[in-house]
Amino acid sequence: MEKTKTISLIIVDVLLLFALVGLTTEVFKLKRFAFYGEFFLTLLFVALVFIGLVAAFNSMRWGSVLLSFSSILIIADLLLVYALAKRPDIILVISLLAAALSLVLAALSIGKNEDYLTKAADGQIEEIEPVEKKGKKKGK
Repeated sequence: MEKTKTISLIIVDVLLLFALVGLTTEVFKLKRFAFYGEFFLTLLFVALVFIGLVAAFNSMRWGSVLLSFSSILIIADLLLVYALAKRPDIILVISLLAAALSLVLAALSIGKNEDYLTKAADGQIEEIEPVEKKGKKKGK
């Protein structure tokens, strides 16, 4: 993995962490059904970001696409929380900016990731030879 790509993904990781922590703090200020729905969405976003980061760090192109998609969803949810909040905090604005920056960085890194199939087609990955299975001998 290239050093610049790794640094870019770490920055995206930190920015999404700020966005999700900010979203979580604002979600806990909501009441009743809004809280339950937003809490479920926040957990879903954490899972999406985790899966996307694991895939992106393993040089899978769809990982960066998933991170970009997750950033868009987080921005939309932050705007919804902004509309629901009676008195929004500055942390909501900071979270929105962090999510927007992570969207930009994740979108820029989409073209940099190479798929496993692309590497295999270019001959960068060696073929694995099958191993013969040793079976039990019939007899005695």
